[in-house]
Amino acid sequence: MSFKKPLPTWKAQGIQPPEHKLEEGWKAQDKPPAGWLNWQANTTYEALQELQDNAVDHRDVTSEPSPNGVVRLNEAGKLNESVLADAKHKEITLKPGVQIVESDQDTPFNVGSIKGRTLVNILGRKGYFESTQGWFLYAGTGSVSSNVYKITGNGTANNPQIHTNKLGSTPSLGDVFMIRAKVKNLVGNCDNISAYLFHDNTGLSATAYVGNPVVGEWNEITVAFEITQPFISNWDVMGLHIASTYADEASANNAVTEIKDVAFYKIPVSDKNLPTNDLLDKYPFVSSLTNVTNPYAIATGDNLLPPFYEWEILNSSISKISVRENYGVMVSNSDSSSAAGVRFYVKIIGGESYVLNASPIEGDVDGGEVYAYGCDASKNRLTGKLTGSFSADSNTEYVEVVCNSTKNGSAVVGTFIFRNPMLTVGTETKPYKPQQRSMWAAECQLAANPVDGSDADVLFTGDDGLPYVMEKWKKVTLDESLSWNYSWTQSNSYKMVKTKIQGITTNLYISKYNGSMVSYYGGAAYSSGDQFFIDISNGTLEISVSNSDSGWGDAYTPTADEIKAYFLGWRMMNADDWSTPYNNVGTKGWYKFDRNGSLVSASGVKVLPTTVNDLTDPYRLQYLKAAPTVESIRNYETGLTLCSGSNVVEVGSGIVIREKANPYFWEGANRAYINSGNPNDTNPWETTRLTHKTKDILNTYRNRNVDGFSWERLYGTLAYGNAYLRSKANMYDPTAVYHVTYTMLNPTLSAPINGNVATNLRGTVSDLVQRSGDVERCLSVVENQKADRDAKPPDWIVATLLNGWEPAGINDPVVSYRVKKDILEINGLTRNGSVNVGTVLFVLPSQARPSRNQNLAVLTSTGSTYPAIRLFIDSTTGEVKIYSSGAGNVWLSLNGIKVYL
Repeated sequence: MSFKKPLPTWKAQGIQPPEHKLEEGWKAQDKPPAGWLNWQANTTYEALQELQDNAVDHRDVTSEPSPNGVVRLNEAGKLNESVLADAKHKEITLKPGVQIVESDQDTPFNVGSIKGRTLVNILGRKGYFESTQGWFLYAGTGSVSSNVYKITGNGTANNPQIHTNKLGSTPSLGDVFMIRAKVKNLVGNCDNISAYLFHDNTGLSATAYVGNPVVGEWNEITVAFEITQPFISNWDVMGLHIASTYADEASANNAVTEIKDVAFYKIPVSDKNLPTNDLLDKYPFVSSLTNVTNPYAIATGDNLLPPFYEWEILNSSISKISVRENYGVMVSNSDSSSAAGVRFYVKIIGGESYVLNASPIEGDVDGGEVYAYGCDASKNRLTGKLTGSFSADSNTEYVEVVCNSTKNGSAVVGTFIFRNPMLTVGTETKPYKPQQRSMWAAECQLAANPVDGSDADVLFTGDDGLPYVMEKWKKVTLDESLSWNYSWTQSNSYKMVKTKIQGITTNLYISKYNGSMVSYYGGAAYSSGDQFFIDISNGTLEISVSNSDSGWGDAYTPTADEIKAYFLGWRMMNADDWSTPYNNVGTKGWYKFDRNGSLVSASGVKVLPTTVNDLTDPYRLQYLKAAPTVESIRNYETGLTLCSGSNVVEVGSGIVIREKANPYFWEGANRAYINSGNPNDTNPWETTRLTHKTKDILNTYRNRNVDGFSWERLYGTLAYGNAYLRSKANMYDPTAVYHVTYTMLNPTLSAPINGNVATNLRGTVSDLVQRSGDVERCLSVVENQKADRDAKPPDWIVATLLNGWEPAGINDPVVSYRVKKDILEINGLTRNGSVNVGTVLFVLPSQARPSRNQNLAVLTSTGSTYPAIRLFIDSTTGEVKIYSSGAGNVWLSLNGIKVYL
């Protein structure tokens, strides 16, 4: 059949709207940018052109698809039945890391499940080397920089080394442990570098080592070993040693060894004999109790290079950069001594072949080059210039692609236009196509038993197309939000504090501020700090805190608020002598401490702090729930799609999706910063830093639209982490709202992503119909939620007070309640009633009663003290009554009570 209508030609490519806009569509009063409309018109034109080009005349009635995959009509004039058979799918598992996935067609990737995992590094953050804290030197001097420990031998022995003690609770016979570390020899003829466990009664455990290490190369070493001899002394005094060995003392003098990423794990017996590479792959480095955190998958097809507005400007002080179209940029260079241009780092797979090509360069003078460099994981260049077809070395993790105002490597003054750069997988040069990139990501934590992986949390896709978690492990931050109390003192070196955790079980793990584990002690008495005991009958959790951590003197008993200050990251000190703990003498003071337990300079205050010290990590509790629950995920991006042909898919963890940024404009430099700031400040990132230290910054958004080109991605000491952003004044809008998507610097665990893709046309159509329905359902939910927010909240109902209780005063809120959706809210102040245990304050009607009994903590006043008491809501009778002694009746506060019905 022939087409009679002329093809509506529209070649302006425009800019693809962001994923959320494609899902939600136009809204009333939207003013879409011209680029978005051009993209829609151009995409429609190209689809119609493809349809006309591939259509067949009705006389060609073969019943099978042609070799090039064009679907033809059969004799009845219908599509051939094989492509319209029942929807067919195949299972695919995307593994952590970067991989190439081949697809026969454009098709959605349907995420099925992700299983949780937990690893516990018994060393805590000591193995992350943020300082030399906790490590002891032998025969050398040591220093730390960029999470690397450097030992310089001093010639007093042939084996300069570091070691650490306090490796956890005493192991049992048959326990299996694993050591892993990265080591590098920098100077000297080193015989070997080794890591081993030493204990007094059996000497050395199995040793991990690299022999004759090549100068300047990182080596990963690991060993797994079983405890076959009982320990005579406490496990706390056993030492993990990392040593470099030389022929003699003279050879060791001034020899340098670097160490990083040291971990000590307890692992299942079944993994003891795994090959070295399998052991390293299965147990990656983490710095503390770590779960699968914020998993993601990014698929890039057709072209590995994005539009120019996502590239980074080079030498912005001498260049003028103008993005003329998605894949067209004009670079003007005014300095003959230095070139100008743009660049982009592409995550790749080492060992594969790639092709780099672009359209001919236009310019007012002869010059302009497009080339690349192979880079390592830190984006350090490993190769010279790469052009055309090239193979990446196995240790290459990034390709740095550059469009530069140079000729034969020398700077050229002039104006150059670069168009249509392409980086593709393989050895064949392909015609230009724009990049097709999509992402699936979810902000959540997925845990499991740290040793054997049992009882794993599972992320799955619900019937509505949204991600949910079957949560088996509860994660709790032990902070000021809990009701802490002093318990008792067993020794002058530590004190016991306690709180209550509803639903807690005996299968639990606690990590402290430095990432090390708080061990369980079930005996009659504690032996040291950093131990805990749990009474599941009433939910009481008791933790021993060493005086050296808390700053509470031997003779001092902390208050509840002072205990909260410790869990906020503050150490109590004598403000008259900041070097000593507070021991009932002098003025009370508090100092911040960091992840290594060191005091933070000039941070002392004399007023009890109530804010979080974010220079340290909080105590964290993780326990197995009595029964799993299904939890929704609040922040996510869906829509992962594979393109026809080769797709580079990166699977990782630690992504943060569209975090609101707080830019800082430094007038001295006439620039704005994100995740950094005025370089003259003591803490340049204090006001503008992101929540987590950055590993890399993926995207920047202005008023929800991609705005990468306005911001330079920079790396260095000014960043909170690795990366920060900087913008010129004329490209920064102080009235705009900025968001950033980035990956965390701190090590996280990745997990395979299980899913499926369609293998025939019917399957693809079914998937697209499913997604369309999911989008409509989500939109309906959003509209309903908005309607709920816009609706007038229910009126408060004044409670009928009993047993002498009455309104507190004319200016105080009366005791009232209301049911808002599925939440019971109670508010108000009352006084003068009976305070006997069991006294009923008022009775809730049947429609306002919770489904289960509720125990609440409320504050009262005796006139001179303010005792907290237990309030009980009977789910059967609706009675709200006093349930513990000691209440005051000058007033009793019910403000802010919220209970799920």
